[in-house]
Amino acid sequence: MRWPRIPTRGPRPALALALAGAALLAAAWAQPAASAPPAQPPAAVALFRKMVDAARTLEVVGTTAERIDLPGVSADPRHQRFALPVTVVPELVVRSFALRLGQATQVAGRRVEALELHGLGPLTPDWTFWVDAATGVRLGYRVVDADGAVVAEGRYSQVREVRVRPTPLALPSAPARLDAQRLARLMDAGHLPRGYVPVGLARTEIGAAKVPALRITFFDGLDALVVLVYRHQDAPPVAAANARLASRSVGRFNVTVVGPAPVASLRSWLDGLERGPLGRPGALHDLQELANP
Repeated sequence: MRWPRIPTRGPRPALALALAGAALLAAAWAQPAASAPPAQPPAAVALFRKMVDAARTLEVVGTTAERIDLPGVSADPRHQRFALPVTVVPELVVRSFALRLGQATQVAGRRVEALELHGLGPLTPDWTFWVDAATGVRLGYRVVDADGAVVAEGRYSQVREVRVRPTPLALPSAPARLDAQRLARLMDAGHLPRGYVPVGLARTEIGAAKVPALRITFFDGLDALVVLVYRHQDAPPVAAANARLASRSVGRFNVTVVGPAPVASLRSWLDGLERGPLGRPGALHDLQELANP
């Protein structure tokens, strides 16, 4: 099986690379913003918008080949469409990634343009989309983590037809941000995972033992990072074979983080929580209060 080739990268610093240009996309869709997005090259923004618009109005009839090395996600057994990304939220993508154009190539005998999305933090992966030059539909993708490992990739091996959808899909909107005051009881603002937006905080149960936990969900517009906080006496969840998961004790709690980053990067991020609210006296009361607002 031959995949379109792009150079994979080595470890990147936590500070992201910013590309020159204008952030046209957020303004074009008139979405509200909590902070300014990184500057983006207009040509890359135009290709991204073309890809998003095509996903709403067109569908590909063909055969896919896909490999995913991430927990909780599996390829379409009928090989008719991609499993990733599960969704694309344009406003968050242009704030979580630096966009740029890559090298044009061919997929399934069709000319495609490469759109590269470089994550803005050590926990955010890089994505490459191969976009059909004629129609804008996605014909291939690749996800590379901060260590340069390919964690997911897919392409169409055959395209029989690109047809108009009977009804256009709705454009996904950005989820509401988590209340800053509630989140501040769990972690300092300066230690929030760069490139992600906090979008959810809820009670949950983890593992076969159904351990009560608090789940904090962060989202970058393409994928999620999940943080679980639970009692210190409860054992961390058992990692699946392909799990990107790290756990450690923080104050009176155990904390587990699951996401598309190298395990070493997840552990490094967890280490910083010790200096935050969870590592301070009184955190137990705060956690109970958050779990029962």
